[in-house]
Amino acid sequence: VIMDSDSTVYKFVKWDTCINKIFKDYSKGIVRLKYSKPCEFDDIFEMRHIMPDHKAAEWVQKTSNQQNQIAANEMSVFAQVYNGLLPNLRIDDVVEKLLDDRFITCFSSDWNIPLMWSFYADKYAGCAIGFKKKSFLKGGLNRLQQVRYISGNPHVEMSRAEEIAAWRMTTKFSDWSWEQEWRDILTSEELDNPDDKLKNFVPDDVTEIILGIRVLQANGEKEQAFNELTKLGIECEK
Repeated sequence: VIMDSDSTVYKFVKWDTCINKIFKDYSKGIVRLKYSKPCEFDDIFEMRHIMPDHKAAEWVQKTSNQQNQIAANEMSVFAQVYNGLLPNLRIDDVVEKLLDDRFITCFSSDWNIPLMWSFYADKYAGCAIGFKKKSFLKGGLNRLQQVRYISGNPHVEMSRAEEIAAWRMTTKFSDWSWEQEWRDILTSEELDNPDDKLKNFVPDDVTEIILGIRVLQANGEKEQAFNELTKLGIECEK
C-alpha cells in the first residue's frame, strides 16, 4: 500500500541492512531500526554552533539580575554554568552532555531522489523503506522533526542548553537540502536495545519497500530479492 507523501517518510539502506538487520525478525512482528549518536554523523561540521560573545554577555547580565528570584535547582544547567554555579563545566560541555544521550535515525520525505539512492542505498543496489509518520507518535505528539537548512555560520542566540541541543540536532547547511530530511530523536531510555542502539517497530508501521534499479535490472537478481523478502514473511508485488 502506497500512502501519500505527507504521511510517509523513507529510510534509504543497503540491501544487506534491509534483509539481515531491519527485517530479520519480521516474522516475529519486529522491525528494527539502528540509531546513531550525533558525534557519529559523517559531516564533521554538522551540529556545531556559534554564540556571539555580546549575546552571551547580555544573557549573563540578564540572568544574574534574576538570580535571587530563581532557585538554583530550577535553573537550567545552561544558566547554572553561566552564573558560575557549575564552574567546572563550559557551555559547550553542557550541550555535548545532552547530545551524548541522544540517538537519531534519518529519513527523507521523498523516495524518488537520485542522490539519496546513490549516497545511502548502495548506488541503487539497496532499497527505500517507507514508514508511517504516525508510527513515531509519543504522548499524542510526533517525535519526527523536520530538518531546517541554513546558509552561513549557524549563530545560536538561545538561553537554554536543551534549546541549543535541539537546534543542533535539527539544523544542517543548505547544501544538504536535497535530502528533504526528517529525524527521529530518542534518549537511551527510549531505545529497546541501548547497547546496540536499536528501536523496535511493528510490521504495520511499514508502508512499502522500494527496490533500487540495480536490484531490478537482471531478472535473477529481482527473483532472488523477492525470494529473500518472501522468506521473511514479506508479501511482494511482482
